[in-house]
Amino acid sequence: MAFVNFSLIFGCLLVAIPIVLHLILRQRPKHYLFPALRFIRERREVNQRKLKLRHWLLLLFRCTAIAVLAAALARPSVRSAVVGEWTLIGCLLVALVLVGLLISAGLAHGVGQKLVIGLSAAAVVLLVALLVVGSRAFSDSRGALIGDRAAPVAAALVFDTSPRMLYQHQNETRLQTARDTALWLLKQLPAESEIAVLESRPDEDRFAVDLIWATQRVKGVETTTVPLPLMHVLDSALQWVGQSEKERKEVYVFTDMTESAWRGDMPTKLRQRLDGADHVQIYVVDVGVDQPQNFALGNIRLSDQVVAGNDEIRIQTDLIRIGPAGEQSIELFLEESGADQPMLVDGKFVEPVARRADRIVCTVDANGIQPIEFHPRFSTAGTYHGRIQITGQDGLGVDNARYFTIQVRPAARLLVATGPGANSRLFTHAVAPLEFRNSGRSQFECTDIDLHALAQQTLDEYDAICLLDPGPLSDTLWRGLADYVRSGGGLAIFLGRNAGKIQSFNREFAQQLLPGQLVRQWRSGGRHWYVVPRYDHVVFDSIRDNKTAVPWPSLPIDRHWELGELATGTSIIADVSNNQHLLLERAVGAGMVLTMTSPVTDPANQAGRAPWNWLPTSLESWPFVVLCNEMMLHLVQRGEGRLNYETGEVATLRHRIGPVPRQYLVATPQGTWEDVRSEGDEVRVRFTELPGTYRVIAKDAAERNGFSVNLSAEKSELARSSQRRLDEILGKDQYRFAQRRAQIVRDQGEARVGRQFYPYLVVLLGLVLGLEQTLANRFYGRGERLEG
Repeated sequence: MAFVNFSLIFGCLLVAIPIVLHLILRQRPKHYLFPALRFIRERREVNQRKLKLRHWLLLLFRCTAIAVLAAALARPSVRSAVVGEWTLIGCLLVALVLVGLLISAGLAHGVGQKLVIGLSAAAVVLLVALLVVGSRAFSDSRGALIGDRAAPVAAALVFDTSPRMLYQHQNETRLQTARDTALWLLKQLPAESEIAVLESRPDEDRFAVDLIWATQRVKGVETTTVPLPLMHVLDSALQWVGQSEKERKEVYVFTDMTESAWRGDMPTKLRQRLDGADHVQIYVVDVGVDQPQNFALGNIRLSDQVVAGNDEIRIQTDLIRIGPAGEQSIELFLEESGADQPMLVDGKFVEPVARRADRIVCTVDANGIQPIEFHPRFSTAGTYHGRIQITGQDGLGVDNARYFTIQVRPAARLLVATGPGANSRLFTHAVAPLEFRNSGRSQFECTDIDLHALAQQTLDEYDAICLLDPGPLSDTLWRGLADYVRSGGGLAIFLGRNAGKIQSFNREFAQQLLPGQLVRQWRSGGRHWYVVPRYDHVVFDSIRDNKTAVPWPSLPIDRHWELGELATGTSIIADVSNNQHLLLERAVGAGMVLTMTSPVTDPANQAGRAPWNWLPTSLESWPFVVLCNEMMLHLVQRGEGRLNYETGEVATLRHRIGPVPRQYLVATPQGTWEDVRSEGDEVRVRFTELPGTYRVIAKDAAERNGFSVNLSAEKSELARSSQRRLDEILGKDQYRFAQRRAQIVRDQGEARVGRQFYPYLVVLLGLVLGLEQTLANRFYGRGERLEG
């Protein structure tokens, strides 16, 4: 029974199987989607994906804009300019990768063509910026500077105080602009900074302790006519900051950036300091004018400083134009000899009256030079002061006048003693031509005597003595000549055939004057010998500039004397082309002896006597005339001193009246009177910093003399230099160049705090906002609709 029940139950369960299969396998209705509806659904899904990408892109740009704005307001920076460059490179690289991913995503999802083009343009901009910043980072050699903006610094302020800094532009000199900029800069320096103020003026106390003293020093900076080279002052500044214990070191150079400011060889010390000055920030502050305009007078040139009465003198200079072509009037002013001394009237310096002697109107090309020449004459003896003056005013006044002093003297008295058989006329006609003697213009008055009559002459009555082809002289006569020379006289000895008894010339008393002992005669024997000048000597000053045009080979020398070892104090003026000496100079006491080893007294047509040389008788004998005149001028002006100097030179005048020493008063161009005491038989004036006329007057009024001082033309040159020149001197990455205060502030920020990213973030913010606005207009414009 139990089995039956179990089978019944199992059978019932089996009956359920077909029912379940029926339910499972029964046919269900199929859903069919019309093709049009299926296309619409697919396009809807595509458009939704596009919208999602656009929304995410807009969200990204808007979030980025907010983040960049916050970063810009925070003004982030790094403490090293180099690290800043590399940080910026990293940011640009990340931005470039992100833009590249956006372009790829846009292309993959079928974003509009205009969006892809805009992103591509942004990628190009980022790539260019990356290349620029990368090249700068690889070429930048500046080291890291650590510290915050408020940390104290060791700052050296270097001022170019050359006269050209007085150039006026917009009613302000370049020096005033430099001072104002420096005073502004001092206010920007952190507290407790160490400050040095250096200028081109020599022998100055250059250093200040604190801001107050530095401010006073800057206000007192003035130009000087004897400036030190700017590179030497910069060297001193680098030396000072190098000794400071401050971690941050800065050097500011205030200059007008002219070529003359950076002219000259760099001192070795400066090069060494620059090589080891990576930790020093050098700022070159340009206070000059880009296109200066100025008229200037060049250095003055005189044909002679001492002339004879009625003789014409040639005064030359150049009118120099910086800027466009223009016309200018140049005037010559002369004071009368013995004019009244300068005086102070109502506190103003009044110079003696000078009359206008000549006037020239010149036209000068743009940035050109026009030579100027005046030819005044002076009838009476005395000391004449004058000046050449540009009429009117221009940007720079220190180069508008050139001063000169000329001494007019009676003809110098020459005693010409001629040996047996010698002809003195060749020499005397060369130094005192008949025409000049008849017109009173000769510089020399010659007294001819035979050599044997020399002992009866009073030598002190003559300015110089010439021995033409002398024979043997007595010891007494040699001693008399030596005393004459030691007291300041001049002696010229032309050795010739009469010196055959060389023993008499090699005696003790003769050797006190001769440059050496006579050894033997040299004969050319048909070889071509001629004069070989040493053009560095003053005797050849007048022909030095045209030395290639002097026909010395056309003036043969056939015979001359050879000298042994030269005496102390002897210098060589000219040689013979066979490497023997021809013309020598020996200083003896206060005087001088010129010795020529070949005579100037041999005529060319004397029967039975071949000339020793052809100097006075050649067809081109003008070099002989020049040589003789310059030799005699050199002799008679010995000890007189120059009358025209450049600023800073020591002026030396010789006094010849009364006891030694003597007291003098010197009137300076500024209107002050200075006491000077003579040294031996000379008056030395060392305070010649001011250009103008200096008048020297003995306190007992027994003597009146003077001299002129001029500013060198190169100290007022305004031609602009370039940064390329600075790169050559300081090194391309060793300095920062600024023309405006904003540039100084920017460079200071980079040097003191490091690289600031504020300007880059502002640019990036503008770029992001521009892209966001473009995309928003594109996505939500009136014409925007889903495709399909």
